[in-house]
Amino acid sequence: MAFPGLEGPALKGAEITWWGERINETLLQAGAGPAPEALRMELFERFACTDLWRVFAEVPCQLEAWKARGLKLAVVSNFDQRLHDLLEGLGLNRWLDAVVISSQAGAAKPNPKPLLLALQALELGAHQVWHVGDSAADEQAAQAAGIHCVLVKRP
Repeated sequence: MAFPGLEGPALKGAEITWWGERINETLLQAGAGPAPEALRMELFERFACTDLWRVFAEVPCQLEAWKARGLKLAVVSNFDQRLHDLLEGLGLNRWLDAVVISSQAGAAKPNPKPLLLALQALELGAHQVWHVGDSAADEQAAQAAGIHCVLVKRP
């Protein structure tokens, strides 16, 4: 999910369209027809609600411990602008120094650009950070940016 050069209402429209296409792909693979526009919009808005998301129990304590040690923290995600409000609503943004999302960055991991933007925002060099991710795209982006990567594997 990346929309180079878009911002404001055009960016939000591109995000909604992108997610609508993913919804339709899923329904078609399940043997159904495409979703009506109203349903696509309802689902887009519904997944902006924090009650559908969960924070793993250890995450707040770990973020707090890292901040207490003076570390700068950022979220770098292949997501859309809804993430800003989700992080706020989930109580996570208080530990964050930067949030970089692919839709605004104009590139998505495995492209290293979102990680490079985070380095700029944090005013740090690649040798000074670790990227904690959970996918091959995270690992590839970090490698391309010269950043050490730790992958979290959950059952």
